[in-house]
Amino acid sequence: MQTWTERGLDQIWGALFPVGTDASWRINVLAVLPHAQLLAGRIAPGDREAILVKIPPRLIPAGLKLPKGTGFDVMRVAEKELESGEPMLALVRSPEGANELFSMMAVDVLRHVEAKGNGSSKSLLEAFLSRVADWQKFMSADRSKPLSPEKQAGLQGELEFLKRLMEQMGNAQAALDTWQGPFKAAQDFHVGSGAVEIKSTASIRGFRAKINSVEQLDTNRLPMFLMGVQFVEDPEGQSLKQLVDYLRKKIGQSGSGKLFEAILFACRYFDEHAASYDRPLTVVELSCFPVEEDFPCLRRNKLPLQVTSATYDLDVATIKTARCTVEEMLEKLGVDQ
Repeated sequence: MQTWTERGLDQIWGALFPVGTDASWRINVLAVLPHAQLLAGRIAPGDREAILVKIPPRLIPAGLKLPKGTGFDVMRVAEKELESGEPMLALVRSPEGANELFSMMAVDVLRHVEAKGNGSSKSLLEAFLSRVADWQKFMSADRSKPLSPEKQAGLQGELEFLKRLMEQMGNAQAALDTWQGPFKAAQDFHVGSGAVEIKSTASIRGFRAKINSVEQLDTNRLPMFLMGVQFVEDPEGQSLKQLVDYLRKKIGQSGSGKLFEAILFACRYFDEHAASYDRPLTVVELSCFPVEEDFPCLRRNKLPLQVTSATYDLDVATIKTARCTVEEMLEKLGVDQ
């Protein structure tokens, strides 16, 4: 199975010849599945990027109800518009859509459809439309309210890890590419073949972490780590806004600023609420736990088949299994400076 990346898809789009001012397309086959094809494309006007799904035309009639969201459109492309002469379904960046965010969406949709690649044409169409609908809901989420104090601490913990990862890797783009949690991955960071899930708190009443799914800690990605970040309020500490501003400057110097902004958007961090993110916090403890057989978490192979999903609270403060430093964790994940 192809491991799609934003950078790889951008290179494929970039290799397509610029389109003219009419409604013509340039397309390139990405993957051939048993009952469908996945393609990359560019469309005029606007020279906009797209991914397309080629399935039997009867499954995409003119009256098919298609999702529509902020930053993207889904459209049925007529035969006469395409070089191949066959109608397809296209996910297209809208003129006002951010390139980086659309790239991430497109990669996520490609991965989701290809993961079901042996299914029927109908099931692949359903996978495509359902995943786009998930993004439609995500992109249209209410941005009128600031993040809650708990979510602020959660984002600040992820940014603290990102900062350390950047320092260790010496490459902002590579570090940002590992941050997959905001885009529906089960864990926050996918580092090499492994993963790191970050849980943070600024509470003075213990450290209870919400585990959002069985798969968040029980995963095929190895090695798997849980990193607990304990904050305390401290006048000499750093606020979420200050940390974002620091990373914006650092990452902007590396040329990856737009990607960072896209991820902040996905995290629901909006500048109109920045004044609310002024609580100064200091990290007082970082606990890195290898999630191995003796780690206290739910395991899919030990749950009844009737339990199809679960969320639960984990008391991080009372975990007795072995722990390691951030440096040791990164070494085990294969991160070299």
